[in-house]
Amino acid sequence: MATATKAKGLKGVTDRRTVLEYKGERHDLKPTRRQRILEGPKPSRSSQVAARPQTKGNTTTYSGRLGAILRKRREELGLSVEAFKDFLATNDVEVTVHTVYHWEKGLRPIPLNAVPAIAKILKLAIRDLLPAK
Repeated sequence: MATATKAKGLKGVTDRRTVLEYKGERHDLKPTRRQRILEGPKPSRSSQVAARPQTKGNTTTYSGRLGAILRKRREELGLSVEAFKDFLATNDVEVTVHTVYHWEKGLRPIPLNAVPAIAKILKLAIRDLLPAK
């Protein structure tokens, strides 16, 4: 004979699941809709997963060193990536936010036609923007 009991008083069971006792064995069953409502929402997956570490960029390549200069100067001026992208658009250089992030990390080279506009926005001379080696 199978009997169903609440798991609240049973050892080792912490939620409100229904436990089926059959021939001396306990079997955990799926909670009912009412029990799920009473338990409340489950924590989101984003709170359980650790945040991915931010990468600084590859400074061993020329693009990486140029990107590091670009990011440092942009942050010194207090420009967001979105604002930087908009300033580039006013200077006839159409890019996306992801492209700017890739430039800063050295994942994508900066096109030569964008360098004068970037230097103008960052208020630097072109020779100060470009790394020595």
